[in-house]
Amino acid sequence: MRFLVLVFICLASTAASSFNHVKCTKKLMKLVKARGNNYFNLKRLIRTVHPSQYLLGLPRIFVFRRQLKNASLEELQKILKEKRVPYVLGPRKKKWIIDRHHTLFTLKSVIPDLEAKGIDTSGLEIVTNQVLDLSHLSHKEFLDKMEGLGYIYPYTAGRKRNTYHIPNNIDGLEFDFLRGLVWLVRQSGAIKKSEIPFVEFKWAEYFYSLGSFPNPVFTKEVIERAIALAISPEGPHTDLPGFRIEPKEIDHYFSKLDEILRILEEDGLYQPN
Repeated sequence: MRFLVLVFICLASTAASSFNHVKCTKKLMKLVKARGNNYFNLKRLIRTVHPSQYLLGLPRIFVFRRQLKNASLEELQKILKEKRVPYVLGPRKKKWIIDRHHTLFTLKSVIPDLEAKGIDTSGLEIVTNQVLDLSHLSHKEFLDKMEGLGYIYPYTAGRKRNTYHIPNNIDGLEFDFLRGLVWLVRQSGAIKKSEIPFVEFKWAEYFYSLGSFPNPVFTKEVIERAIALAISPEGPHTDLPGFRIEPKEIDHYFSKLDEILRILEEDGLYQPN
């Protein structure tokens, strides 16, 4: 009951003020973590889930893929236990995931490599968490409710797209350069961690609005420019979740990416010069 009351408060706060909605969503996500988890067959989940977004960022996928490809069965099982997949149950009992899109996409791509190493993936399970049951709603009502709760993100390249056209499965997700760039900035610490859904998307939309990255290539210059924009003390981004009020120097944050950039360079995604 407490959870449902908080959901309705969050919906009302969206209209009242964005600040109240952010505070309310934080409480909601904490309560979600406290609710019971269930284990679900990994391969079946990958086949049947519905995304709640259009885009993925490649750097995150490349780094996670490296971790998975080098993992033993025991290490893989431990990783899966830590990767809770939250979802909203939609019409026709479809699981609409509201996080872990990169996780499931990467797991699907690496399963053939794991099986080639002799790892039996058929019995692997991953932790899932049902946030809400909205299966009683019509498809339109469901999409409207999801958007009102901030659990769906139909934006790409600075423009809103039709929620009806969000891919039906993770194979249909698209790669976006700025989505990946924001992930790198966040990993550097220049953007603080936040429980708010789709934080990296909101920062990517801000970068799109600036038009500062016409060449979609991950280089040292590009990443440092993105860090500088994220920690700038003035601009509309200061209202975004994760903004640092008292940041450190650019070099401090860039140095945190050494291991990530080494992996990306080896895989041909990062150009240091």
